Amino acid sequence: MTDIKSVFKGRSGPYDKGLRVQCVAVGTPITYTGKDTQVKQVLAAAISDSKDVIKVSCYDPSKFRFFQVDKALILKNFIKKEEDGKSVVVTKVSKIAFGAPMTGITEEQKALGQSLINPPKAQLVSVAEALSSPKKKKSSVQGKLIQEEASKMVKVGGEEVKIKNVVIEDESGHAKVTLWRELASADVRTGEFVQITDVQTNYYMDQTSLSTTMRSNLEKIDAPEYTFTITVVGISVDDGLAELFTDGEGTSTSATEVTVPAELLQQALATNDGYVDLEAACEEGPFRLSISRKGTDILNIAKI
Repeated sequence: MTDIKSVFKGRSGPYDKGLRVQCVAVGTPITYTGKDTQVKQVLAAAISDSKDVIKVSCYDPSKFRFFQVDKALILKNFIKKEEDGKSVVVTKVSKIAFGAPMTGITEEQKALGQSLINPPKAQLVSVAEALSSPKKKKSSVQGKLIQEEASKMVKVGGEEVKIKNVVIEDESGHAKVTLWRELASADVRTGEFVQITDVQTNYYMDQTSLSTTMRSNLEKIDAPEYTFTITVVGISVDDGLAELFTDGEGTSTSATEVTVPAELLQQALATNDGYVDLEAACEEGPFRLSISRKGTDILNIAKI
């Protein structure tokens, strides 16, 4: 019998020697459609040899029964992988047997096993940071849904899969996100704020976009509060609203116009003399403002 460290000394691929381990965590079977359009199941588990802990993906439902927490196992004829961390794949040709109880398995290793099969959500980052992330690195984003296309079916490996393209925007910019499978049917609409977890960066035809993964989740959220700065070069006031002409820097979309309540702007620019002629405020030159907003509501304006 060998141990996990010895298994991964060579290249990824089939491994026919016996590996003695103990199951430290078990997930719930996931149903999916294979390339042959047949409905299949996969079970995620974690195993340890008292030194290392790795993930197991079992694609043979007849072997799910072996994966029970604290049960010692002997595995043969599995596939070892080192993409996104060390793991093994159990298939129909793999062999599994119950083994003699093992010692030395710690609570920390069991907790690590749980984190392998139920990893935490990817870090929440800005849209701009997600777009600049390395390929395959997962991140989570949130923002306003500003555009959506009709869902459509595409063929992937012989399987018809539903997808839907949407565009979300935050204070850093905007990005196209491709929603795959059940997320393509999510009940979200343009104008709503959403959070999408565990998206990946795609590079295609000189365009960068995001797409959901098997781990992704999409949910509606309250409009986030954020602050941005702009350089104001002109102001037009009409019906209680002040339209700020900017240099195009500092806003989420590099817009050249930002509309705010005239009353809030008056308070921000007020001098010891009180009232300020807003439309004449830029006659002495451009000035910068810090604006806090939540969704479409302007919360505060300050001159900086």
